[in-house]
Amino acid sequence: MLRPKWQARCLSVRVGKESLKRALPLLASLISIAEHHDAKIVISQGERDWHTSLVAFGQSIQFSISETAHQRVLDPPPVERTGHYVRVLTFRGKPIEYIPTGKMTLTIEFYGARLRTSWTEGKHNLDELLPEIVCCLFKAASLRRRDRLNQAAEADAKARREIELKQLRHRIEEEERRVKDLESAADNWTKAKQIREYVLVVIETKKAAGEELGPDTPFGIWTVWALQQADRLDPLVKSPPSILDRKKELPREVVPQWGR
Repeated sequence: MLRPKWQARCLSVRVGKESLKRALPLLASLISIAEHHDAKIVISQGERDWHTSLVAFGQSIQFSISETAHQRVLDPPPVERTGHYVRVLTFRGKPIEYIPTGKMTLTIEFYGARLRTSWTEGKHNLDELLPEIVCCLFKAASLRRRDRLNQAAEADAKARREIELKQLRHRIEEEERRVKDLESAADNWTKAKQIREYVLVVIETKKAAGEELGPDTPFGIWTVWALQQADRLDPLVKSPPSILDRKKELPREVVPQWGR
């Protein structure tokens, strides 16, 4: 069985000497047909070896030609001569060799569809099956192109969906923030209203008690301060200045625990 050297840049053909005389014209016909239909046969390097592929519709479909062999026990076994190394294969302790059967197989590396991907010579030689082989090679390339386009479309749809979800999440977060601000403003407005009502009740109580309510009295000063706190809470009124506005000037460790 003929095998190319390790990492040799050549077509994927592994057959015996006699079959090579039929395999090469077959490949020549395949190359000619591919080029006639705006396709080509290329050799590309894989992880471990070189591959032969049909490139059509922008897709690469690998294929190879091989030959089956049958096992034969060597009788008598080969005799090693001095200075010569004889590589002998064994099976169950007996020396054997593999003899090419003369039947070649063409295999397409393609999966995932109901498509014939292997032809072994029997009633017909591979050159007689060439029209069907070429048809399946081009169909495999077409199916792979369809799958790649579908995958690209799915990836594009997924990317668009992710963008839509990101935008939706941003809009929801923004709406939640606005609702929270509205609720906070309404709560503060209610608190400001309650403080003002409370101050008025305190004033009426002080009046009824006959206490002095002048602006320079301790109660008068407290009344002004209390109403300012109401204004600081009320979202409809400009907030008056307060010593609390300067709390952020203090170093972090100096801020009292209750004020953090």
